[in-house]
Amino acid sequence: MSKLQLVYDLEVYPNYFLATFCDVETGDFWEYELGDKLLNDIIRNPEVELIGFNNHHYDDVLLNFIGQHSHDTPEVITGGWGNIMDTPKVELDPKTIFELSERIINGTVNTIHEQQIKNAKYQDKEYSSIDLKALLDPMPSLKKLELRMQFTNVQDLPIKPGTILTTEQKQDIKIYCRNDVNATRELLLKHSLKHIELRKFLSTKFKLPISQLQSASEPRAAEYILANLAAEGTKKTPWKIKEELAHISSIIIQDCIPPWISFKTPNLQQLLQDLKEMGIPINNTTGYAIGTLLKKLVTIGDKDYQMGIGGLHSVDQPAHYTASANGSHIIDADVTSYYPSILLRDGLHPRGYSRKWAEIYQQVYDDRIEAKSDPSRTTEAHALKIILNATFGKFGSQYSSFYDPTLLVRVTLTGQLGLLMLIESLELEGIKVISANTDGVVSTPTDADMEAFNRVCTQWEADTKLNLEYTHYSRLARRDVNNYTALTTNNKVKNKGLFTPPDIKHDVKAPIIQRIARQCLLYNSTVEEAIQELHEELSIYDFLFSFGATKAFNIYLHNYTNAQLKAAILPQVNLTTLSKTNRWYISHNSTQRLSKYGGKNVNWVSIPDAENIILMNQITNENIPTDLNWDYYKSKITKLIKACGA
Repeated sequence: MSKLQLVYDLEVYPNYFLATFCDVETGDFWEYELGDKLLNDIIRNPEVELIGFNNHHYDDVLLNFIGQHSHDTPEVITGGWGNIMDTPKVELDPKTIFELSERIINGTVNTIHEQQIKNAKYQDKEYSSIDLKALLDPMPSLKKLELRMQFTNVQDLPIKPGTILTTEQKQDIKIYCRNDVNATRELLLKHSLKHIELRKFLSTKFKLPISQLQSASEPRAAEYILANLAAEGTKKTPWKIKEELAHISSIIIQDCIPPWISFKTPNLQQLLQDLKEMGIPINNTTGYAIGTLLKKLVTIGDKDYQMGIGGLHSVDQPAHYTASANGSHIIDADVTSYYPSILLRDGLHPRGYSRKWAEIYQQVYDDRIEAKSDPSRTTEAHALKIILNATFGKFGSQYSSFYDPTLLVRVTLTGQLGLLMLIESLELEGIKVISANTDGVVSTPTDADMEAFNRVCTQWEADTKLNLEYTHYSRLARRDVNNYTALTTNNKVKNKGLFTPPDIKHDVKAPIIQRIARQCLLYNSTVEEAIQELHEELSIYDFLFSFGATKAFNIYLHNYTNAQLKAAILPQVNLTTLSKTNRWYISHNSTQRLSKYGGKNVNWVSIPDAENIILMNQITNENIPTDLNWDYYKSKITKLIKACGA
């Protein structure tokens, strides 16, 4: 029998505690204050699975604290660290819970408080829980996610924390809490279920407890699986392996360059020699390699390439390319699974582990290749891809048993030098390279160049024992190396940076701008034609700009010019204080604008695209407003098109 899944959130004030739960399946709500009903229905119910946002670090902790300090709780409670209940019970009331909440949020704890939080965080609990923020990490705040999800009601906490609430204010908090729960439920149903299913698959395949994976981000899941498999038979836990890692203060770059890296031209041969004579330090605080010395600008042909501690990238100017029927091509040659392939090619593994780690990694890679070729094993192929691709970042984390900064630099530097080998060979054949970034090279060979292009790529694969995959574009438009849109010859669109469509991982302001610009750049439409083509698909969400302020700033709605604001000649009564998170569209009937005030310099700061606005934090009608200022949006679209060299 499956557990009852409830999305939930807590709101805590000195005189009010509220726990709001929503049935994932039905959408029904339950609300609890402190008392036995909350204990019996939720906290002590093994048939309940709670789903929240950042709940592992906050909401679950408060629930566990309530369970620990209830009148019928035994004096000793077991947890992940053994018997951990060694602080006295406290009287449970909203004020006590609020004080604990403030300590968690602000980090203001003494020894007793720290022990209370540890007790609540690490105890064994009867209910199970999933933390969507941890699962989807990296994630912004729930408010920013509401913007990204195009949620109907974007609302900040309406009453300042610490307020003694009136009866009416308690009702306002109930409404607000339900809105947050609805947003979390939407995040679950529309964006998280496939991730939860992948974690379940990984748990089953590798025979590891689902409790350790169901809220794990992709890097954490990959680390947990590989670490536990590789540590089998060593009589050491991953934690013990991490603790025994020797301190590293510097990296000898010669140790990071494999013998198969070689160049044909004097300038790149000199670059290779210079690198081999180099050493770079490790930051003693962060554990990261300090890669300043690796930041080299390399010129091949008439194009510059920037090296660094991360991946290689070309220095690209705005440009618009079109393949033609008379023999010009645009070909993107990407290295298949570049970083994993470098690890596998040379049998590399983190320094805390043996060759067994590399053998397990190879097996995962082989299993994925097999699963990828079988349509019935799509979930497995994607799950195994997580392990291969998400592991790499842990080499740079001193909190991981995989910590190995030399290995990290070895992989990234090998990747950069490998691409430079390919670029050098293409340019020596007279084939123009127009862009390169991390794991791929885009070039523009003609029909006459194709024999040489294929020969160069085949030889590179033989020399490096790596594989190339090719994408042919009919059009490519870019603002720079990290912001482009391209149309493949089989009519698929590839986007990066400014052109990435809205999703929960990316902030996209007024999506109409990139959407119409993309249509014009890839299909040779005019702005007016593109708007006409897409008009039936558009809604108010396509036109919304947004902004989320930090704690250091307040947001104001007003009718003043920037000069008036900065001169501080304001009758304060005409300023409307807004919440920290807002969204709006540009209107031809409005004179209102947004500004923020505060920060380190305590001054007024303009907010981009926030003049002549209509606020749209709550949306009940998705139709395009009749007062929308189309000319404003058209000017932004035209500006983006021109920025891409068209």
